[in-house]
Amino acid sequence: MPNYTFVDTKTNIEWEEYFTSYSAKDLFLSDNPHIKQKLVPLGFIPQNGSSLSKTPASWQEHLRNVKKGAGRNSTVKT
Repeated sequence: MPNYTFVDTKTNIEWEEYFTSYSAKDLFLSDNPHIKQKLVPLGFIPQNGSSLSKTPASWQEHLRNVKKGAGRNSTVKT
């Protein structure tokens, strides 16, 4: 279920609400004109280290073969 952050413009109170559909959220906002949806940035999981170090050896071997066949100016990292 998607969750949305709302702000009551009269009291400045902020809270999260869960809705089963986008149309239910729209209905809620149209029934409550003093409440506005607040846009909040999405949370991301930071990545530590290279993605390549987390791949199986078979993938790294495949990249080595690609680099070998790609020519002298290849930018494939292995």
